[in-house]
Amino acid sequence: QNQTKDLDLVEGYLQRDIPVGGLEIDSLWSTGVNNFIWDTSKYPDAKAMIETLHQKGVRVLLWITSMVDTDSSNYQEGKQNGYYLNHGRTVKWWHGHGSFIDYTNPSALEWWHNQMDYVLDIGVDGWKCDGTDPFVIEFEALGGIHAHSGEITYRDYANSYYRDFLYYSRTKNPQALIWARPVNAFWSFAPHDTMFSGWVGDQDPTFDGLRDALINILQSAHRNYLNFGSDTGGYRGGGPKPYGRTTELFTRWFQMSAFCPHFENGGENEHRPWGFDQPGSNFTTDNYRNFVNIHMELVPYLLSQGSQCYAKNVSVMIPSATNLHDRKPTYPNSFAYRLGPDVFVTPLLNNGTQCEVTFPSGSSWVDYFSNVTYQAGSTHLLDVPYDRFPAFKRAGAVIPMKVQSEHSLHGDGTSRDALTLLVQSPFVGSSTGESVEIYEWQGNGAVAGYERVDSDTLLLSASAYRTPYLFLLRGLPIGDGPLRVFDHENQSLEAYSTTSELATAGRGFALTTSQFGQDLWVRPGFEESARGVKLTVQL
Repeated sequence: QNQTKDLDLVEGYLQRDIPVGGLEIDSLWSTGVNNFIWDTSKYPDAKAMIETLHQKGVRVLLWITSMVDTDSSNYQEGKQNGYYLNHGRTVKWWHGHGSFIDYTNPSALEWWHNQMDYVLDIGVDGWKCDGTDPFVIEFEALGGIHAHSGEITYRDYANSYYRDFLYYSRTKNPQALIWARPVNAFWSFAPHDTMFSGWVGDQDPTFDGLRDALINILQSAHRNYLNFGSDTGGYRGGGPKPYGRTTELFTRWFQMSAFCPHFENGGENEHRPWGFDQPGSNFTTDNYRNFVNIHMELVPYLLSQGSQCYAKNVSVMIPSATNLHDRKPTYPNSFAYRLGPDVFVTPLLNNGTQCEVTFPSGSSWVDYFSNVTYQAGSTHLLDVPYDRFPAFKRAGAVIPMKVQSEHSLHGDGTSRDALTLLVQSPFVGSSTGESVEIYEWQGNGAVAGYERVDSDTLLLSASAYRTPYLFLLRGLPIGDGPLRVFDHENQSLEAYSTTSELATAGRGFALTTSQFGQDLWVRPGFEESARGVKLTVQL
């Protein structure tokens, strides 16, 4: 890895119209392990690199731990001043021999923060905090973990490690975050309040590795960690040549990652989707792009669900397994899960195109890639070609989306200016209406929903919002009669033939046909969106 290769990697995705939200620069970016000094032979102008990536909308994270290696340029200063646990006793780990920063020592903490500032002050957005904290357990076995404040536990140390990297970084950048492990091999790493962007690495590049990642994901959800994912394709190399993993495995893994709160891709050997394409074919690249867009358009939904789950100290992911246990390792009796209340996923764990799916009770579920509806609690053996995945939307749900791409299942380029509100199959089931709270990183958010008045009438509503709304009503029982939409003053909205014409007009509705059947698109207009929306749809 180096500055040129990292910039080329990001540009490779962007040139192929694949969105990139962030770049994590992995270990050995510095001249010494955790001395915070850029290795200029690899990164001759890190500040310019970060500025370039920010201009492209890409955030930058750096690999880090709370250890300082004995051959690092800052090690002796820390040792001489008593800034390490257990008087500087060292442990052997995968990057050498090092000592642990003592977070209970105010002088050590000031020294550590001053070094962190070397990179935070040039725009680094956060850290990948790797899992070296369990090594302090060696000290417990040798008489205890001795800190400036006295004897501490492993849990004390782990909490200090992850929290300090997150919360100190946020004094410099309120949007800073860390990657950290939630549960790995049934061991809990980071504290819950830091888990906005976790990962459960490292796994082998095999279907067994995918299964292992899912075991950790489900266990993390069971222990109420908030947001996380896995190393797409498996972090480790060593799989089948020439890529280090098969195309089939990579595909099923990135498809699952699209339906996790955190979608990241990287590790040993080939991870670039275009590297898996055969001569004359762009299938894997096109497929990868589609699933990245599925993930990206779910951002308003994930932010809203994540905000609510954080307040309740529960996970965004809801396992179907009923035998997960806090105290002992258990093999889950199901690998299926819900992503929030409205998306259901059954990952494919083998090199095949069939999957048995047992749907959750309580609601019907609609295939993410078609309009096929499945009854609550039913079991089906489904055909799943490699451009699809066993993911489903809850019938009756209202799902906020930000559609940015021509490659979306829920809009196209004309949707970019609006917040899309997907109303999925509102006439299926016994519910007479639903609403959803929409959260924003900076803003007041909104509340939107619908009420089913009778067998052919819906009332749509949404509170005031800063951008236009675009309602997408899918799975409607549209008959042969005229379809009409009225505003809050009972004035009829104009009908258009295409979503492009509707976007140009800014207000009205359009009925279109797609792989999902007939879709109804409704734009209340910017002014009505800004003051609050009330619409009546008559089928």
